[in-house]
Amino acid sequence: MASRLQVNNIIKESGSGDVAFAYGGAIFNGNLTVQNATFDNISSVLSLGQYTNATRPANPTQGTIIYNVSVGQVQIWNGDRWVLLDTKGGTLPEVGQVVHLDATKTSSYSGGASTIWTDLSGNGNNFSIDANAHQGTAGSKLAYMAFINDTNGCAKNSGDISLSNEVTYVVVTRILNSTSTWRTLTRSYNADHHVIVQSGAWNIGMYDNNGSGFIDSGANQNGLSNYISNTWATMIWRFSNTDDPTYEMFVNGEKVGEIRNSNARYNRGFGSIGAYHDGNTNPNSSSQYWGDIRLFVAYNRRITNDEIVQCQYATESQGYLQN
Repeated sequence: MASRLQVNNIIKESGSGDVAFAYGGAIFNGNLTVQNATFDNISSVLSLGQYTNATRPANPTQGTIIYNVSVGQVQIWNGDRWVLLDTKGGTLPEVGQVVHLDATKTSSYSGGASTIWTDLSGNGNNFSIDANAHQGTAGSKLAYMAFINDTNGCAKNSGDISLSNEVTYVVVTRILNSTSTWRTLTRSYNADHHVIVQSGAWNIGMYDNNGSGFIDSGANQNGLSNYISNTWATMIWRFSNTDDPTYEMFVNGEKVGEIRNSNARYNRGFGSIGAYHDGNTNPNSSSQYWGDIRLFVAYNRRITNDEIVQCQYATESQGYLQN
């Protein structure tokens, strides 16, 4: 039978200084509050509790720290959500950025009557827009581009951005809530709608203009977590030439669809964002409008699963998902 000793305090006989525990240390079950702790020498390890995304505590005390084995990183509960401890709220991955357009930053859109959406990636891939597309105050986290009709138009480049094979899109967006037309996120001047919502339906996939037509990913616009509330969401698409899978879609960090079909490969870049360009470079001469876009980033690589989590934390912590 195990014995138990219950005390209110453990102190040194002299009243101050170190308290030494026998070899093997001490085991405490329940909560242990430490006012100050100094570790001069940790000869082995200091271990955190290990959890998965599914098993993390539901309502922990603010400041609780765990190791999340699902993402392979240390996380802390900030009182509202789990955030990465080692990324200070999270920043978007910079390696491989080809286009980075941000409607909330004056460095990307200066406001007023400006018709240039400036690329922040450093590659000079600026896009032309109609100033009517920009909604809200320049520099506000509530600002966005509304690519919803001919008055606002869409974003266009003079030619296709050079991208193929391994590609990722990170987009903070609200898809136009209508089935009366196709909804195109990007379109090449040559062929292919890389991301599109089917006309007369809610199905999300890609459109192969070389013969296969619409290829469904299994994701549905009206089944997305932000659909009913029409709130902002972080949507990520990954494309691969290995077809395992070819096309993946994530919404707020959760995978919602995929395609395993070589006809859905990312074979060419894009010339328009937020609509089909209708074969010209005039932003107001377009069709198949996508909806609202606050942030659009394209990478020339397939970002990792950990980076998908990183993007989610970044857009949340930096206020991109505010309504």
